[in-house]
Amino acid sequence: MQFTITTKQTNLTEADYEYFEKFAAKLMKLTAWDQPDFPQLVMTVNKHKKGNAPASYEGTLDLIIPKKRLVAKFNEKTIRSGIKSGFDKLFRELDKYKGMHFKNDSEFPKHRLIKEK
Repeated sequence: MQFTITTKQTNLTEADYEYFEKFAAKLMKLTAWDQPDFPQLVMTVNKHKKGNAPASYEGTLDLIIPKKRLVAKFNEKTIRSGIKSGFDKLFRELDKYKGMHFKNDSEFPKHRLIKEK
């Protein structure tokens, strides 16, 4: 699995990076691909701070797999909680689309005979 992390107006600590890697390893077990280029995971984190209010971290987790792209957005008080909520959304999306057949990608000639969930 390839992954890219982009931060804006903040830095990712070593502990947060290890936390991200832990979830990425769990995600890799769920999406077993033979190709080393897939899946690709892109995380973007942006820090927002206005006045005396505490900072919030907004970001996206973008999982790029063949035939489908899953995006999870988060807006949390800490980067760690953002990573957790983003991966929780990705895991729910993977459960939703697991085993689903996409008619447009099929080589089966009679698409109307394919049963969808």
